[in-house]
Amino acid sequence: MKINAYFQLLLEGKEQEAEKVHISTIPNKLIKFIWLDESEKDDLKFLTLKRDEMWFAHKKSLNDPYEYKGMLIDKEKLIKAGYPIKTIEKYQTIFDLNDYGVTCLSSNSIDYLPMWAYYTNNRKGFCVEYEVIKKDYIHEVLYEPESIKVASLFIEYIEAIISGQKKKADFYIKIFLQNFFIKAKSWEHEKEYRIVYSIDENSDGINVPVNKLGMRTSRIVAGINCSEDNKKKLNEISKSLGLENVYISKIHPEKYKMDCMRYEED
Repeated sequence: MKINAYFQLLLEGKEQEAEKVHISTIPNKLIKFIWLDESEKDDLKFLTLKRDEMWFAHKKSLNDPYEYKGMLIDKEKLIKAGYPIKTIEKYQTIFDLNDYGVTCLSSNSIDYLPMWAYYTNNRKGFCVEYEVIKKDYIHEVLYEPESIKVASLFIEYIEAIISGQKKKADFYIKIFLQNFFIKAKSWEHEKEYRIVYSIDENSDGINVPVNKLGMRTSRIVAGINCSEDNKKKLNEISKSLGLENVYISKIHPEKYKMDCMRYEED
């Protein structure tokens, strides 16, 4: 994302232009990789897929221990500026983000082998390809070499709140909410995009209809090691969604890639 241009336009009050910058970075197709391991959770994943929904997980269940820590408050600078700890703690709750769930997608191609290895239990699972209809809800993940410490921006946010400058405070909130979409640079190869959704902070997450997120399910692809029984389940679901038969991935005989072919039941 052209983050500097985006923030500059927000600062100038040009919200529509800023949104155009945001939307310009979102691809037309995104992919979600799903883990299957013959546990009871598989049934829930099949049900979510059949209902044409997407799971939004609370941050506590995500696999990166640094989730939502891409942007940190520089407490030392705030204390030196004369702000008491209680004031800092009161306003830093904006960084907690406990009442939101996140779903993670990728712009990598379906045959990108590392994603299959990380997220489908050694290719025993499957992936779902989505056509992006409305791009407003989707955000590109930014990859940084280290966490970004904020102090002056946070001071300006506090002062805007205290002085009742709601529009200015909302601007800084938009900046701080980028914390959803910042990860360490070591994850960069995943080419991740995210959607966030309001959830009960005490829950593990929530299912949300795909069409409510501005997307359309376009195809389902089973992993190389997906069981025959699960291929049949995926094929039934694919047809129930009005799609073609599920696709089956195969190892390419000569190249480091996967071929996809339609599933044909015996």
